[in-house]
Amino acid sequence: MTLRELCLARTTLSDGDIRILEQYETSLSSVADLIGADVFLDCLDRTGTAFVVAHARPAHIPSQYQTLILGLDASPDNEPAVYRAFEQGLPFHDTVANTQENKTVLQDVTPISGSSGVIAVLISERDISQQVQMEKKLQAISETMKDRSMRDPVPGIPMSVRESNHRIKNDLQLLSSLFNLKGRQSENSEVREAYAGCSLMLLSVSRLHELFMDLGEAKNRVSLKALLQKIVTGFNGTLAEEMGVRLLLEADPVETDPDKAVFVTLSVNELILNALKYAFDKNGGTIRILLSEGNRFCTVVVEDDGKGSEQIRPGTGLSILQETVRTRLGGELTLSSGSGGTKVAFTFPVP
Repeated sequence: MTLRELCLARTTLSDGDIRILEQYETSLSSVADLIGADVFLDCLDRTGTAFVVAHARPAHIPSQYQTLILGLDASPDNEPAVYRAFEQGLPFHDTVANTQENKTVLQDVTPISGSSGVIAVLISERDISQQVQMEKKLQAISETMKDRSMRDPVPGIPMSVRESNHRIKNDLQLLSSLFNLKGRQSENSEVREAYAGCSLMLLSVSRLHELFMDLGEAKNRVSLKALLQKIVTGFNGTLAEEMGVRLLLEADPVETDPDKAVFVTLSVNELILNALKYAFDKNGGTIRILLSEGNRFCTVVVEDDGKGSEQIRPGTGLSILQETVRTRLGGELTLSSGSGGTKVAFTFPVP
């Protein structure tokens, strides 16, 4: 079937929107040859399921597909970036997906707009099946070594894990206070700023350590809302209050497993630290943290009303954070900034 026939049979797209997609279709083969990858156009059918309306294979290198997959559905579990692009109207890059022929790929997905909003998504794919197999082997080796270590503790050394953890937390808080004191005693503004940054980081690590102590004892699911409230309360009672910055939290009652909760918490903590370090002057401001649960994806937003784009600097940890969201949460991070402040959002599948 042609693109037009597929759209008429399964979608509610107008004739004008279908013509837009037909124009994209004429250049798909050239795009596939240019990037050396299979390229697709996907639409949503009347039930909200994504399916392929156009597929172009590169002419000069082997395709990842044995046949054209026109008309085949894309599962939200196998191709989450496709559905995120439809829902949010944003592009997503380097997202892991499983194809209709059961191969593991990295997808780049960008939305296409028409008269009714996002009418389709443009997709390119790169095969990473061998890389995934190698990572699974390394993970299996790591788990084997971890199990062996747990079975063979060092003899003759009594240990109270909780006592050790509390001592670590107290030591981190003490170091934070010392750095803060040293910074206030210096007359050099750069030295004061460096000490303040170290103090902030140590205090943050101490707070996260305390949270993760509790997570380590959690057997099933934990409340993300409760964890984020602890972070907000901690910042509001310490450095944020001193800076004249107020943190506000709006959160749906999302629950998830402890492992995923760790990385959501780390990500939010890092975004708050970035905002406190770079967004505000002596007049302070507000940081809002939003946690919302959709049909398929949860979204976390951290936004401030600070200085905006000129405060977004290389080396603030955003690149590491993007990788963490992708690999550990199976989501995507986006950033926007302007005169009214900075907004960072990331998504992850609904637990």
